[in-house]
Amino acid sequence: MKQFLLLLLLFSLSWCTTNACLNEYYHADPFRNEQLDLKSLFPSVPGSVAYWYHPAEPENTLLTRLDSLTGVLQQRPHDFRLQSDIAALKLKGGDRSDAVFALLEQLYAAHPNEYNIVINLATACELNNDNARALELLKEAIALSPGSHYGSEWIHIKILEQKIAVQPDYALVTGLGIQNFPAWLTDRDYKFPESADSLKLQLAYQLHERTYLYAAPDAIIGRLAIDFADIVAKTVSYNEAIPFYDFSAGYAPSLKPLADARKQGLQHAQKEATGTLRSAALIWGIPLLFIAFIVMAWIRNRKKQG
Repeated sequence: MKQFLLLLLLFSLSWCTTNACLNEYYHADPFRNEQLDLKSLFPSVPGSVAYWYHPAEPENTLLTRLDSLTGVLQQRPHDFRLQSDIAALKLKGGDRSDAVFALLEQLYAAHPNEYNIVINLATACELNNDNARALELLKEAIALSPGSHYGSEWIHIKILEQKIAVQPDYALVTGLGIQNFPAWLTDRDYKFPESADSLKLQLAYQLHERTYLYAAPDAIIGRLAIDFADIVAKTVSYNEAIPFYDFSAGYAPSLKPLADARKQGLQHAQKEATGTLRSAALIWGIPLLFIAFIVMAWIRNRKKQG
């Protein structure tokens, strides 16, 4: 009976995906049917995902799920979906053995059009520093499912291209093209590569994935966090961007000077905005006061005539 219930549960969750670019057939995506909480790095609203916050799955939970799937596989030894999920769980648990790669290669050879298998092998190759193969497989996976991961895999492609480059420049990944940060903040004619809301969601998902697999220090995660903070500063508020600059500096200490410079740029922009408001108040205040005196004089004159 327990075996039947487990099989029923697996079928009920089929075709769902999970995090960290390690897609599972029988486990739900933590972003699915949830909203991004745009208030902090950590969840503040029940049922929400705070930007890219990703609570690590306890090792005992991973082992329990792995044992359960292994048990079911004994009853269904030819279920490639179960085999793929087992490989994904092993990678999530830190297993980078040749046996895991061999399993994924076998699955890919047998099922080259299965998105989950292709993307899992791509991730395994990236974790093994075979970035050229990872890029090739990632492009194949995107061709199979163009809208996967909230349409964010173009960011993943850019990351792999920079990893392969002789002189990587991760500022090119999202292509915001910021030269003078304070001026960029107030540039009303600036056009984002994609809509700001889409970029925030896509960056959040990629950070949500990568922070699970890559521990600090990591320059890629740090740079993506800077870009995310820049978008928040320009489209939401200066104050809400600060925690994300701090996160970047914490995850990639080499980026602390850039994060500090960004925060100084925010202070400069705030002072400029305050000065502009004061100047505007002065410029418009005197004429308005003069007009008010004229109106008051006209009202007094009307009262005397009445």
